[in-house]
Amino acid sequence: MSKSILNVLYQSSDYYAIPIGVSLTSLLLNNTDLDEINVYLLDDGISDAHLTDIKKICKKYNGNLFVLPTESIQEKVISLNLQSWNGSYATFYKLFALDEIDAPSNLLLYLDGDTLIDKSLRALAETRFENNELMAAVLDLYLKSHKSNIGLALDAPYFNAGVLLVDHVKWKKEHCLDKIIGHIKSRQRNYFVADQDLINVLFGNRIKPLSPTYNFNSCFFLYGAKNAIALYDLFDGPYYKPEEIDDLLDNGACLYHCLGNMEGRPWEKNNHHPLDDLYDRYFNHTPWAGNEKYDATRGLLAKLQWVSFRFLPSAIHFRIHKTMLDRYLRKRDLQ
Repeated sequence: MSKSILNVLYQSSDYYAIPIGVSLTSLLLNNTDLDEINVYLLDDGISDAHLTDIKKICKKYNGNLFVLPTESIQEKVISLNLQSWNGSYATFYKLFALDEIDAPSNLLLYLDGDTLIDKSLRALAETRFENNELMAAVLDLYLKSHKSNIGLALDAPYFNAGVLLVDHVKWKKEHCLDKIIGHIKSRQRNYFVADQDLINVLFGNRIKPLSPTYNFNSCFFLYGAKNAIALYDLFDGPYYKPEEIDDLLDNGACLYHCLGNMEGRPWEKNNHHPLDDLYDRYFNHTPWAGNEKYDATRGLLAKLQWVSFRFLPSAIHFRIHKTMLDRYLRKRDLQ
C-alpha cells in the first residue's frame, strides 16, 4: 500500500508568521491520519524568533519543514514590473516556487496564511486529476462583474487562489511559469487580484472544482448563504447552491478562509471576526499562546462598513456595500 502524503506550500512575511504558525498547527493536529506531511515555507523576511517557533510546531506535531529563500524569486517578480499587493510581492511567489520544489508526490497544496484546517485533508491528498486538469480549487465568492473586467465571460468559473491543489509535476512539464511570464510581458496593465486573476485567465478551463468545504469563506457566517450569493451576483452561477453552503454552516467545513476587512482578522485585537474562537483554539496550541494579538489595522472605511452592517437594515447595507465594491473594482481593474 502506498503512503498517504500531503505536501503543503505556505508563503510568509514576518507579519504573517504567527497566523501561518496557527494555520500550520491546525493542519498538523487534524491530519494525523496521513503518513507524511511535508511543509514548504517560502521565507519572505521571517524573523529568526518566529522561524524558530514555526520549527518547534513542526517538530512537536510531526511535520517535515523545508524553508525556502525568496530573494531570487523576488528579483524575477520585480523585473516583470508586477504591481505589489498590499506593499508586498509575496502573493506571486508560489507561482514561481512551483518550478523549484521537488516533492515526494505529484500534488502540492498551497494554503494562504489566513486559513484554518478543522478536519482531515486526506481526500485532497488522494485527489486524482483528469488528463487536462492542472489544479483544483474552490469557486470564489467575488463580484461577478470583475470577470468581465479581466476578460473572462460572465458564465466562466472564477476560482479563489487561497487554496490551490496543483499537479506540480505537470506544471513543470508543461512550462506553465513560462506561459505566465509571457502573458505578463504581453499585457499592458496589471491584474488587481494579482496571481488569482492570472491563474483564472490562463488556466481557468483546466481547474477542477472542489467542494466549498475546502475553502469556506468566512463571509457566510456574517451574511448567510443566500444574502452573500445575492450580494456578489452569483445566483445564476457558476457557483454553489445555497443549500450546500448552509449544510457546511450547520455541520462544519474542512478548511476555513479567515477573510475579512470590516470585521478585522482573528489575530488582531478587538476584532469581530466570526472565526475568532476557532483561531484562538489553535493559537493556544502554539508557542505564542498567551501573547497579545496584533494591533488592529482596520481603516476608517472598514469601520464605517462595520457600523453599516450592525445598525442599518440589511437591504440598505448590502446596496451600499455592493455599490462601493463595484466602483472600487472597476477603478482598480482599469489601472
